[in-house]
Amino acid sequence: MVSNCYLNNIEEVLADLFVNSEGSLYLKIDIKNNDGLLILTQLENNLNKPDKSDYKEIDFELSLCECSGLIETDLSDYKNKLIYTSSALEFFDFVFSSYKTIVCKVDFNDGAWKIEVVDYN
Repeated sequence: MVSNCYLNNIEEVLADLFVNSEGSLYLKIDIKNNDGLLILTQLENNLNKPDKSDYKEIDFELSLCECSGLIETDLSDYKNKLIYTSSALEFFDFVFSSYKTIVCKVDFNDGAWKIEVVDYN
């Protein structure tokens, strides 16, 4: 299934997708233009999982990049980690400031978005 939306509406679109899903969403999200048009493609539930011994969790609101206002974005610090954020919009705005595509698992519970970055470019 493919959905289009603008970046500023991503939380509403993700919420709509959750209504029709049976759990976490596995997505490839591409940004198509400077206006923030996104193409969301739902993937099969077969994304590679990180080795749990190396598994880390990140609170995006408290991440160094956001607190220090760094201009350069490096998603390697977020790959294969569980990212908690109250704003999916802020996280994806951060991602698409430097990258065109992200593959991720998205979930929402306990009042927080949970995002696992699997791949990006």
